[in-house]
Amino acid sequence: MKIIPHKNAAMAGLFLLFALPLIILLYIEFNEINKWIDFTHKERIGVEYNRSLMRLLNNMMHRRGMGYAYLNGDISFSERLAKEQTYIEDDIKAVEALNQKYGSVLMTDEKWKTIKNRWQGLIEKKDLPAAKERFDNHTALIADIITLVSHVGETSNLILDPEITTYYLMDCLTFKLPLLIENLGQTRGIGAAAIKHRLGADEKIRLITLSGQIISSLDSSNERIQKVFSSAPDIKPQMETDVIELNSNIRAFLVMLDREVINSLKARITKKTSDYYGVATKAIDSGYRLYEKEHPILDKLLQARIYEYREERSYYLAILGVVSAVFIYVFIAFNKNITKLEIANDKLEQLAITDPLTGIFNRRRFNEAIEIEIERAGRHKRKFSLIMFDIDHFKETNDTFGHEIGDNVLRTITQVISRQMRLTDTFARWGGDEFIILVIESTVESAKVLAERLREEIGTCYFDIDKKITCSFGVAEFNETDDAEAIIKRVDEALYETKNSGRNKVCIK
Repeated sequence: MKIIPHKNAAMAGLFLLFALPLIILLYIEFNEINKWIDFTHKERIGVEYNRSLMRLLNNMMHRRGMGYAYLNGDISFSERLAKEQTYIEDDIKAVEALNQKYGSVLMTDEKWKTIKNRWQGLIEKKDLPAAKERFDNHTALIADIITLVSHVGETSNLILDPEITTYYLMDCLTFKLPLLIENLGQTRGIGAAAIKHRLGADEKIRLITLSGQIISSLDSSNERIQKVFSSAPDIKPQMETDVIELNSNIRAFLVMLDREVINSLKARITKKTSDYYGVATKAIDSGYRLYEKEHPILDKLLQARIYEYREERSYYLAILGVVSAVFIYVFIAFNKNITKLEIANDKLEQLAITDPLTGIFNRRRFNEAIEIEIERAGRHKRKFSLIMFDIDHFKETNDTFGHEIGDNVLRTITQVISRQMRLTDTFARWGGDEFIILVIESTVESAKVLAERLREEIGTCYFDIDKKITCSFGVAEFNETDDAEAIIKRVDEALYETKNSGRNKVCIK
């Protein structure tokens, strides 16, 4: 049978009408996967860059500690100081090479230039500075390096990592361990110098403060590491020995610091500088060894994720080919007329679960999500928490500035919160100025940390009105006996408690 031209055109139109939307959807998914591949690849760049920065940080801390002890009378460090300068120059060359390669991507050029200039100022200074001045100059430079480490964590997407295991590994590598190591480094330098002369009141206060900061930083690092072990038990055997060694060496150093330096009964400290410096260095080196152990684990996990994304991309390409073939076969073989009803239904379904003002999920969709999560929690013994918040004195804002401004405040807050959400969490408008977040794989303590961060983000946000906008938060964790109504009631009570106790804070139930 001869097919007339207008019928060919009609069949082509039908094919485009029904096949094209699906092809576009698959194309969007394909592009989304490519974005996540690029996202994760950028994280790996950040990990590589920060590893070189940490090596520079290590040698810079050695130079600071040795120099401070040397200028306070311990000449045993003279030869080692010269070697440390050589090590630092090599480290700077290594970071410089990475910066030339990735500086524009990570936006590190200005900060790295500041570090290099400060270093040149240190080594070109002709007059030998006083011990404290030299120590303070090195400390300022080290602070710049740590700031750059944090900056790279931000610009390389590391702080936005969507997976629990890699997020806590990143947090430990980028924020917790550098701070812990620097606190140890300052304590090593000040204590080593104090051994050579009478411990002054200011030095004693500083050492006591640093001792407390070391304990706090160590506890924080341990907490992150335990979260990694909980989410990925197979990692524990790879890191556990180094974690135990770090804790043991730091505890030993703190005992020496307390007995032999801070609380020495003698007018002058008799402990040898080399002994004290060695114990402190052993603790610091334990921190770096743990960093070097965590680094390849994080990088390997990121590599595996990229591989999974590529596999998924291939899967979508295969689906695209199969779907196209099926549509061609169906339309040629059966020449059916398919209506636009399904597309319209999809749009209606999307409208039914989306809040029209803010664009986030509405109450109906949230209720569906929490029922699914409760069922999943029952099957797999998983934890999750709810965060509920509303805008403080929102009616007053509406009455003062008008509903159009009030709507803009709602949309702005929604955008601020959405940027902080993981892909796995559910953020919805509960009603009016009240919002609710379902945070999976989260205890009430970690959900409270997230709520505090969200509260601070909103508090610093600019709303283009002459009024500070704040929000009150309530947090509750799912219990095995809870149904949706019970946990929602509890988080609502937590929010009610927040508002009764002064607003602009976080309460938990």
